[in-house]
Amino acid sequence: MKIRYYVETDTLYIEFRHGGVVETRDLDENTLLDIGDDGKICALTVEHASERTGIPEFSYEQVPARHRTRRFCGRSPRSLPAKYPGGEAGREHEDQA
Repeated sequence: MKIRYYVETDTLYIEFRHGGVVETRDLDENTLLDIGDDGKICALTVEHASERTGIPEFSYEQVPARHRTRRFCGRSPRSLPAKYPGGEAGREHEDQA
Protein backbone atom coordinates (compact mmCIF):
# COMPACT_ATOMS: atom_id res chain seq x y z
CA MET A 1 0.00 0.00 0.00
CA LYS A 2 1.22 3.49 -0.86
CA ILE A 3 -0.17 6.75 0.44
CA ARG A 4 0.64 10.01 -1.31
CA TYR A 5 -0.41 13.54 -0.47
CA TYR A 6 0.02 16.15 -3.19
CA VAL A 7 0.25 19.53 -1.46
CA GLU A 8 -0.04 21.55 -4.68
CA THR A 9 -3.47 20.10 -5.49
CA ASP A 10 -4.52 19.11 -1.93
CA THR A 11 -5.10 15.55 -3.16
CA LEU A 12 -4.75 12.38 -1.14
CA TYR A 13 -4.07 9.22 -3.15
CA ILE A 14 -4.15 5.83 -1.44
CA GLU A 15 -3.00 2.92 -3.58
CA PHE A 16 -4.05 -0.36 -2.00
CA ARG A 17 -2.50 -2.53 -4.66
CA HIS A 18 -0.86 -2.02 -8.03
CA GLY A 19 -2.91 -3.21 -10.95
CA GLY A 20 -4.71 -2.27 -14.10
CA VAL A 21 -7.65 -0.01 -13.33
CA VAL A 22 -10.67 -0.85 -15.48
CA GLU A 23 -13.26 1.35 -13.77
CA THR A 24 -13.27 4.55 -11.74
CA ARG A 25 -16.36 5.22 -9.64
CA ASP A 26 -17.33 8.66 -8.36
CA LEU A 27 -18.29 8.20 -4.71
CA ASP A 28 -19.07 11.92 -4.56
CA GLU A 29 -17.82 14.95 -6.47
CA ASN A 30 -14.44 14.85 -4.67
CA THR A 31 -13.85 11.13 -4.07
CA LEU A 32 -12.90 8.52 -6.67
CA LEU A 33 -12.58 4.75 -6.28
CA ASP A 34 -10.44 2.79 -8.77
CA ILE A 35 -11.47 -0.82 -9.40
CA GLY A 36 -9.23 -3.46 -11.03
CA ASP A 37 -10.16 -6.05 -13.65
CA ASP A 38 -10.71 -8.62 -10.88
CA GLY A 39 -13.23 -6.37 -9.11
CA LYS A 40 -10.90 -5.50 -6.23
CA ILE A 41 -10.20 -1.96 -5.03
CA CYS A 42 -6.93 -0.57 -6.41
CA ALA A 43 -6.95 3.02 -5.15
CA LEU A 44 -8.89 5.85 -3.55
CA THR A 45 -8.48 9.53 -4.47
CA VAL A 46 -9.71 12.32 -2.17
CA GLU A 47 -9.74 15.90 -3.45
CA HIS A 48 -9.65 18.81 -0.95
CA ALA A 49 -8.04 16.33 1.44
CA SER A 50 -6.91 18.86 4.04
CA GLU A 51 -10.55 19.91 4.56
CA ARG A 52 -12.08 16.43 4.36
CA THR A 53 -9.59 14.16 6.16
CA GLY A 54 -7.19 14.15 9.09
CA ILE A 55 -4.14 14.51 6.82
CA PRO A 56 -2.10 16.62 9.31
CA GLU A 57 -2.60 13.99 12.04
CA PHE A 58 -2.04 10.94 9.83
CA SER A 59 -0.30 7.92 11.34
CA TYR A 60 -0.09 4.25 10.44
CA GLU A 61 0.24 1.23 12.68
CA GLN A 62 0.13 -2.42 11.69
CA VAL A 63 -1.56 -4.39 14.48
CA PRO A 64 -1.76 -8.18 14.68
CA ALA A 65 -5.31 -9.49 14.32
CA ARG A 66 -5.35 -10.96 17.83
CA HIS A 67 -5.18 -7.50 19.44
CA ARG A 68 -8.46 -6.23 17.91
CA THR A 69 -7.69 -2.59 18.69
CA ARG A 70 -9.16 -1.14 15.49
CA ARG A 71 -11.49 1.83 15.68
CA PHE A 72 -14.16 2.58 13.10
CA CYS A 73 -15.00 6.29 12.89
CA GLY A 74 -14.53 6.69 16.64
CA ARG A 75 -16.62 3.62 17.51
CA SER A 76 -15.16 0.53 19.09
CA PRO A 77 -15.56 -2.65 17.01
CA ARG A 78 -17.94 -4.10 19.62
CA SER A 79 -20.50 -1.37 18.90
CA LEU A 80 -20.54 -2.14 15.16
CA PRO A 81 -23.00 -4.37 13.31
CA ALA A 82 -22.05 -8.00 12.79
CA LYS A 83 -20.80 -7.45 9.22
CA TYR A 84 -17.69 -5.62 10.52
CA PRO A 85 -14.70 -7.45 12.06
CA GLY A 86 -15.08 -7.50 15.82
CA GLY A 87 -18.72 -6.37 15.67
CA GLU A 88 -21.61 -8.23 17.26
CA ALA A 89 -20.64 -11.49 15.50
CA GLY A 90 -17.12 -11.31 16.89
CA ARG A 91 -18.36 -10.66 20.42
CA GLU A 92 -19.38 -14.27 21.07
CA HIS A 93 -16.00 -15.54 19.84
CA GLU A 94 -14.08 -13.06 21.98
CA ASP A 95 -16.06 -13.95 25.12
CA GLN A 96 -15.17 -17.63 24.70
CA ALA A 97 -11.45 -16.94 24.33
